[in-house]
Amino acid sequence: MDGKNNTEQIGKVGIYEQVDEYIEFLRRTGRKESTCRTMRYDLVRLLKTLEAAGRPTKAEEITIDDFLYLKSVLQVKDTVAKANLRLVSRFCIHFTGQDLEKMAGILYNRESVDRKFISLGQFKMMLRNADPNLKAALLLGSMMGLRRAEICDARWRDISCGKLHVYGKGHGKGLEANLEIPEPVMQAIIHAKEYRSTTGIEDPDDDHLVQGLQYGVWGGLCVAVMSRKVSELGKLCCVDATTHSLRRLFASTLYNEVEVDPNTLKTLMRHSDISVTYRCYINADPVRCRKAQDNLEEVMKGYF
Repeated sequence: MDGKNNTEQIGKVGIYEQVDEYIEFLRRTGRKESTCRTMRYDLVRLLKTLEAAGRPTKAEEITIDDFLYLKSVLQVKDTVAKANLRLVSRFCIHFTGQDLEKMAGILYNRESVDRKFISLGQFKMMLRNADPNLKAALLLGSMMGLRRAEICDARWRDISCGKLHVYGKGHGKGLEANLEIPEPVMQAIIHAKEYRSTTGIEDPDDDHLVQGLQYGVWGGLCVAVMSRKVSELGKLCCVDATTHSLRRLFASTLYNEVEVDPNTLKTLMRHSDISVTYRCYINADPVRCRKAQDNLEEVMKGYF
């Protein structure tokens, strides 16, 4: 399915009234707006897949057979398929009380987590090929460690005295933090705004720092579209990258190049548990690995 056309369809108000009703319910229960936007995008995309096969899209009409069909056509890893199917199942639970995922008894393979890291050289290549809007996103992630939802949510109104007020993970607005904006990042978001203003199609009421063209005007992006744009840029540069690769680059560079201590790194990453920092965000420096191996050989020589 063409991604651009799919995005346009999703943006149409009332394409699926039940979806809008369900997303509004999630908002009332405290889900962040960025989460709601992403869930709406994914849910409509999944229902469009059923519709394209002549299958029902209303929660009351979706059966176990439809649910299993959806699993069979999802050409993604089991972890992603599980998240997508769970979203559809919870949508149906809201209206019918029936948990299709549980009723279908689907078994998933246990997969190792594929965390994608990029090098500074690969990042430089992506930066060279990025348009001004995407360049701002790349720098917000790699120099400030912003999560993809935080990049999408960042607005001009959140900037004060050289700091960006960020709403992180958590219910409602999420955990808040005031982060210093490095000069290169500030210049990039200013350049992106100037670039948009020269096109003559800028929406003066939309103050997102990072935007994309939607229905002929610039506007804030949902997480799914932002992720797709970064991945497509990576492919253009022959780099296997995701938006979260930028945050991992932020952590790995601080640890391997700047050599910050673990507690400082945990604080900069805004983690409550340092084990998460080490397990998910630190990529072993190949130069240090070679040096460690050489040093090990020197030490061991006297014992054989």
